[in-house]
Amino acid sequence: MQTLRTPGVYWQEITIQPPPLLETGVPAFLGYVVPQQADRYNRPVKLNTWPQFANHFKPEANPSSYVMDCVQAFFENGGRRCYVVPLEPVTTSTNAIASLSKGLDAIGQLDDLDIVCAPDVMLPLVETFRADRQRYQFDLLTLRRTAQEMQRRILSHCDSLGNRIALLDSYPFYDELSCTPAEVVQQRGGLEAANGALYYPWVQLASGRSVPPCGHIAGIIAQTDQTIGVHKAPANHMLTGVVDIAYPLDDTINGELYPQQINCLRAFSGRGVRVWGARTLQTNTRWAFVNNRRLLLTVGRWIQLILTEATFEANTPMLWAQIEREVGAYLNTLLLGGALTGSSAEEAYYVRCNADTNPPAARENGMVIAQVGLALTVPNEFIEARVVIHASNAQFILPE
Repeated sequence: MQTLRTPGVYWQEITIQPPPLLETGVPAFLGYVVPQQADRYNRPVKLNTWPQFANHFKPEANPSSYVMDCVQAFFENGGRRCYVVPLEPVTTSTNAIASLSKGLDAIGQLDDLDIVCAPDVMLPLVETFRADRQRYQFDLLTLRRTAQEMQRRILSHCDSLGNRIALLDSYPFYDELSCTPAEVVQQRGGLEAANGALYYPWVQLASGRSVPPCGHIAGIIAQTDQTIGVHKAPANHMLTGVVDIAYPLDDTINGELYPQQINCLRAFSGRGVRVWGARTLQTNTRWAFVNNRRLLLTVGRWIQLILTEATFEANTPMLWAQIEREVGAYLNTLLLGGALTGSSAEEAYYVRCNADTNPPAARENGMVIAQVGLALTVPNEFIEARVVIHASNAQFILPE
């Protein structure tokens, strides 16, 4: 600071801190890939490029794993950053559930990812079929129940954290092993969550190998986020690196599956294989679309990121005005970017943080409460949420 001795004009260099960067379209891939170091199981590894995969994992140690294929597909389809979590090897279905749970715990504290993929959930079905096809038929129901339970664990993980969405794969395709439309409807019947989406069928690579589609879908989501925004539905995009789908679908089958919240992958003549759906596993129409749900989750992540700095501030009208100003400015950028419905800020969103939202009882408990309303592009209605700043963090609470 300069010492001001005489009247005049003085200048001072001030470094403006940029607002925190919130990246979206960052998945975690969990599966039975083998790490280069034996003690690295259940430890997330961040990858910024596809070639980095070989520096951390031994794909030849478990060629059955689908993680390598899905991570490569993620980067080929526009992804820029992901995590890979090597799960502990398993021998039984019970071990598989426990191993997945440890992997989910490992990514629970990561606040810079917003997608969860677990392509190897279906690996026990494929390996049992490969080892003994007669025994596979005997164990089919048990194996599918195990896979479904693992997917429910993933959905529960996403719901409890409230800042990420799960991309689930249908039952597997391997040689004569296949999942019919009726079977994927049965699979979907055991899955219900707003923070999850199911994709069908598997896709075929140029090598002839059929793989789960979650890696390709995650790449499409990352690409769409970068070029347009989170509010854009990740659908009607061509998958890179795919030559066909594992089960032929037409308009009739698609028309039967889509009302069941099953997102189909379609092969169109001259247009390649495309994502032909963007619905969540939630029958409540309020959260029926992947892009709307992800937009709300992203708003929540941003609010938690920016307003956590307000923790321990004096709970006064000055703080309330600051919250209204900062959250309102962020929502206005969403409006200008086409993420919200309305020709004006008043029609598109509102932020309320005042004496009405912060009664004495809440203030005595050390909480600052704000109400945020958004007019999503579909449906065209306000979705209201609450922002609560506790003594340790900021929390974005969506309605049921």
